[in-house]
Formats: sequence, C-alpha cells, structure tokens
Amino acid sequence: MNKVGFVNALVTSKDVSTVMPVSVSASRGRGSLKVAGEVGVGILASIEAATATIARTENTDLSKFDIEFTIPFRVDGESAGFALYAALWSSLTQTPLADNVAITGVLEPASLAVLPVDEIIPKLTAAREGGMRGVILPTRNMLDIGLEFNLCDMFLLPCDDIYSAFACTQFVNSGLY
Repeated sequence: MNKVGFVNALVTSKDVSTVMPVSVSASRGRGSLKVAGEVGVGILASIEAATATIARTENTDLSKFDIEFTIPFRVDGESAGFALYAALWSSLTQTPLADNVAITGVLEPASLAVLPVDEIIPKLTAAREGGMRGVILPTRNMLDIGLEFNLCDMFLLPCDDIYSAFACTQFVNSGLY
C-alpha cells in the first residue's frame, strides 16, 4: 500500500545497516519545524538539506507550513537525505510513495545532486531482508556493486539528481515494476 509522507530509508546505525521507516507530515501553519525521535548531527543536516531543496525545487515557502519529521531511531550519517526529501515532497504534494521500495542517497541542495553513500552492499542486503522490492540509489553507487551481489529478487533504480530520482519514483508509483 502506498502512503503519503512515508518512505523507507536505507541507513547504517551502530554499524548495522537497516531499513528505517521515516514519516513527514506537512500542513498549513506558522512555519514550525519539529523532529520527533532521537537524531544525530547527520540527520539534522539531512533535514536541512531536504527543506532547502524542497524550497528550491517546488518554489514553496515553507514558512507557511508546520512540518514534522519522525525518525524512529538514532542515525548519524547523511545517507537518508534523499529519502527525507522524498517523504517531505510526498507530504507537501499529497503524492503517495511505494512502501515496498527503499531510498538512499546524500542530498546536495546546491547542485540538486544525489551523492553516493557508504556501505551500499550492507544497505542493499538490509533492503532485501526487509522485504523491499526495489531500491532507489545514487548512480555512482552502482560501481560499488559487484557481480557477486545477486539482484534477481530486487530492482535497482539509479539516479544522479533530484529530477532523475523523481522519474524513478514515478516509475515505482506506476506499478509497472
């Protein structure tokens, strides 16, 4: 079932890669930004990158919205940046995202690039073990995936920037996979 404001982020926490369900709610309001859960510096940087990128790509004044990110456990890296952006976009536009696909990638607001992440093989393994049907990941991480990693039961959708990443999410939401 696809959900608005919900995404599965691939992250590493305490040296263990996992699928982290993230949710974002956005509603008309006074411009408050809340983060529920235990967060590290990396997640705070990712939230800042997500909000800056949304303001730029969607031409949206976020000071007119109350936004709450729900992060279920502590993560210190920035590999959830693109996933947080996708969840925020989904909430603002009321567009559901597939709940059987995971997203990973460091978001770079200035260039709108989706940059590679560390530990891609453990993250892909976590996605498979977590029942994910596919993963949206940075194109540059494709070079880190060797032939020994069996992808028969999961599809990968590489992206370079926000625009190619949204082409991937539209494909996933179409149900054609």
